[in-house]
Amino acid sequence: MLAVVAGSYVLLRRIMQSPFGMVLQSIRENEARTRAIGYPVERYKIVAVMLSGLFAGLAGVLYAVQNQFAAAEFVFFTTSGDTVIFNVMGGIGTLVGPIVGAGFFQLLRELLSRISAISSPISSPSV
Repeated sequence: MLAVVAGSYVLLRRIMQSPFGMVLQSIRENEARTRAIGYPVERYKIVAVMLSGLFAGLAGVLYAVQNQFAAAEFVFFTTSGDTVIFNVMGGIGTLVGPIVGAGFFQLLRELLSRISAISSPISSPSV
C-alpha cells in the first residue's frame, strides 16, 4: 500500500511539473488570461477532474483493502468533509500538505477519543 501511495505521489509530482500541470496552475491563477493565450481551458479542467476522480477512487480502493471491508458510511458526506479538513490543515496547493494534514487530523482524533474515554467513566445501570 505504501508503494502505491509513493508511486501516486511521484506520478502527481511529475504531472504538476509537466506542461499540463503548468497550464493548470495558470488556470488557477488567471483563467481569463490562460484562455486569451489560446489554451482550451474547459478541456484542461475536465482532464483535471478526471485525474482527481481517478486518484480519489484509488484512495477509496486502498482504504477498503486496508480495512478489508467497505461500508456505506465511506460515501457519507462527513467522509468528504474529512478530506477537506486534511487539505486545509496541511496546506492547500501542495502535494505533501494533505498527507501531513491527514496524519495530524487522525492523531488528533485518536488523542481526543482517548481523552474522552478516560474522562467519562462508564456508568453502570442502576437496578
